[in-house]
Amino acid sequence: MNSGGSQGRSLKKEEKSSIKTIQLKPSFLPNGLKLAKPKPATFYGFNDTCPSGTILIERSQKSDYFRSHPVDEKTESGDYFAIIETNTKGPNLFYGASARMTTHLFSLLPTQVSASSMYLFGGADGPRYELNVIEAGWHYSPNEYNDYVPRFFTYWTRDGYANSGCGNLRCPGFVRTTSSPIGPGSPIKDFSVYGGEEVSFSLQIYKLKPSFLPNGLKPTKPKPATFYGFNDTCPSGTILIERSQKSDYFRSHVHPVDDIADLGHHFAVFENNIAKLFHGASARMTTHQLPNLLPNQVSSSSIYLYGDTYGPRNETNVIQAGWHVAPTLYNDNIPRFFTLWTTDGYEKTGCVNLRCPGFVRTTSGPIGPGSTIEKFSVYKGEEMSFSLEIFKDPSTSNWWVLLQGGALGYYPKELLPKMDIGVDRIQMGGHVYSPTSEASPPMGSGHPYTEGRKKAAYFTQVQFIDRRHILFNLEPQFLTFVSDLPDYYGIGKYHLDVTDGYIFAYGGAGGFIK
Repeated sequence: MNSGGSQGRSLKKEEKSSIKTIQLKPSFLPNGLKLAKPKPATFYGFNDTCPSGTILIERSQKSDYFRSHPVDEKTESGDYFAIIETNTKGPNLFYGASARMTTHLFSLLPTQVSASSMYLFGGADGPRYELNVIEAGWHYSPNEYNDYVPRFFTYWTRDGYANSGCGNLRCPGFVRTTSSPIGPGSPIKDFSVYGGEEVSFSLQIYKLKPSFLPNGLKPTKPKPATFYGFNDTCPSGTILIERSQKSDYFRSHVHPVDDIADLGHHFAVFENNIAKLFHGASARMTTHQLPNLLPNQVSSSSIYLYGDTYGPRNETNVIQAGWHVAPTLYNDNIPRFFTLWTTDGYEKTGCVNLRCPGFVRTTSGPIGPGSTIEKFSVYKGEEMSFSLEIFKDPSTSNWWVLLQGGALGYYPKELLPKMDIGVDRIQMGGHVYSPTSEASPPMGSGHPYTEGRKKAAYFTQVQFIDRRHILFNLEPQFLTFVSDLPDYYGIGKYHLDVTDGYIFAYGGAGGFIK
């Protein structure tokens, strides 16, 4: 995971975290689950470890280099500044600041930094090592980016720049709420001309944006020339969510697998048939190469969690995760880990991976939604698989996703109101989509489930999580097995294996044309 001079660092967790915005790990694990070191062979990047009681913060040496110091530290050799600052003391607290900043072009040496910033300090009257700082603006930092391009940047620290914090998105801290190409680290395109036109951008930093804007501020369309990508607008009262046509395409071709009326969709899954609330599910999934999918086809193997399936379809909340091949989405036929969410039964809301606000990543490594899978099961040979858990945190009610025993991140409880007390339906299995003019694609391994181990695709170690947050098994009589095209896609007997717990096979070669 750490290449090109980067290094993994372990940041000691405090008993009471000062970062309130995100959870860095689940506050509770269901009985029987534990955070484990992921196997390095399954996905790229699962190769770093931290001592017990620490979390992995990926911070490159370049990011360490950039970590600067408060501008009032006059003893730091080589640091110079020209600023204004407030001189009020005592109870006069600020909740933010706003300004426009002109942008400029000039030349620097490789180890130099020049920044124009807005700083917000918390605890400035206390010890230096307890100082909290938010910093944002634009800068040149050749050693940081390997170029001489001015960039927008953010920075944070909670100990006066001593050991904590980082720039942009190089460690957990700053939570992005847009998926547009503009964000911390983005290059600046247009600049002021000496003796000519001034070019600038507006910057606001303030506490708690979600519910209101400070008096005097209102959402405006940024000038398209200032940064790359600022070319879209939204109706008043909404925010920009960049969802590409590819992401729209994928969302429109992933539906609840019980909706047989959706032309081109086919599935082979099991689901619970008892009225019960679940707080999660866990399984291992074998991985397979499916190199022959056509551009408009999708083949996925997933765990689905549904909230409120007894209500209207357009109010159903769904979390979905697993692996898939989706050529239109990625421009390749490589199997990838993916996540997906919706709050209205896949009609208008939600997206795959990180293409819109929703899933909150709590790791900065290269493994996450959309990551490529490195190794696959070999027909009649070695089975390769990964473990996947999705569960509700009892303390926060956020829904966590664990891959190979490592916490990737979570879906905030506010995103999924119909899953507040749990989910009433869980499904596992395969789903494919193809235009009806094309032969349907393979599912699972591309071989019939009847071929058995080392040939067919499998879910193994299947378990469920109850309201007490304990892993448990469901007996076969409490599950229903469904395939809409049993001659093309099947699902095998759910049974107890001595080694792998409850398992089942699924899949098929496809080839159906309506």
